[in-house]
Amino acid sequence: MKYVRRETVRDLDRQAIEDYKIPSVILMENAGAGATRIILDRISQGTIAILCGKGNNGGDGFVIARHLHNHGISVEVFFFGKIEDVSPSSDPGINLNILRKMGFEPTIIQSIDDFQTHKPRIQASHAIIDALFGTGLQGGLREPIASIIQEIASWKKRVFAIDIPSGLDANTGEVINEVLPAELTTTFALAKKGFILGRGPEVSGEIFVIDISIPREVLENVEE
Repeated sequence: MKYVRRETVRDLDRQAIEDYKIPSVILMENAGAGATRIILDRISQGTIAILCGKGNNGGDGFVIARHLHNHGISVEVFFFGKIEDVSPSSDPGINLNILRKMGFEPTIIQSIDDFQTHKPRIQASHAIIDALFGTGLQGGLREPIASIIQEIASWKKRVFAIDIPSGLDANTGEVINEVLPAELTTTFALAKKGFILGRGPEVSGEIFVIDISIPREVLENVEE
């Protein structure tokens, strides 16, 4: 298995989009659909709480919510931040709009008070999908999300991380303040160096690399 830096992953996405003309929304669809297949091997019933941020990691979460629903799994989507920060024309925005047309309106959490209000629903879920922060995170988590993740981690629930556990540095495996440990991590295209460095082995769980349709020739030319 190859382990690469976040910069390499960005370049892989760029090559797929610019050189091979693969629309980025297709990469997101493939990521979410692939992650869903892994999750379905472990969860066949019960409610899953999907925690989404405003970036592409959250967009992956929106895709996963749709696919899990289509497979008969009960899902609740919680959005951390300002929903208006998700541009309707962006890949996350496109998938958020699809969810809304399906009747899903994410529960918005912007503060500790919001979290305390909705915490019982998250805590009652059978499992949590962590689609809050992806490989771009550097410098640790800000408040209030750091305190929220600290509490969620204390519940010791089943957590499935999307691309990387929130709070883990993709390059170094460092955790500046808080991290949400995962039972398994579904990551995209190639594994990240942070999985095998620092606290990565401790918090990433089992690693599954998802094919998101980046051409094989591109991946084979990547050096660790």
